[in-house]
Amino acid sequence: MTRPESLPRQARLQHTSEFRHVYDHGRPERGRNIVLLVERHDPPDILRAGVVASRKVGDAVRRNRAKRLMREAFRKVRVEVTSPAHLVLVATRACPHASAADVAAELRTLLQRAGLLP
Repeated sequence: MTRPESLPRQARLQHTSEFRHVYDHGRPERGRNIVLLVERHDPPDILRAGVVASRKVGDAVRRNRAKRLMREAFRKVRVEVTSPAHLVLVATRACPHASAADVAAELRTLLQRAGLLP
């Protein structure tokens, strides 16, 4: 049973090859807390995202917080996105220190810049 706010497996990038493809072919949008890589797809595909936090972000506690913040922001914003795409959300050093509302607002702004939100 899935909760309405959960992030189902079909909505996540899971394999290294999927991440690599977005890194190689995606277009970056940079913000203060997030770097968003966007690779658009044709309509049969769905919106999928993966989150990444390197060791440059901080220790394990900070990296996990950054990933939680980005996943939560994606959960809230994904219902507004109409275009199918693969997204990779990369945390910056500032991400673990930001609030959840700040990260969600920034993700919405980056998606608008990428043309995925009206």
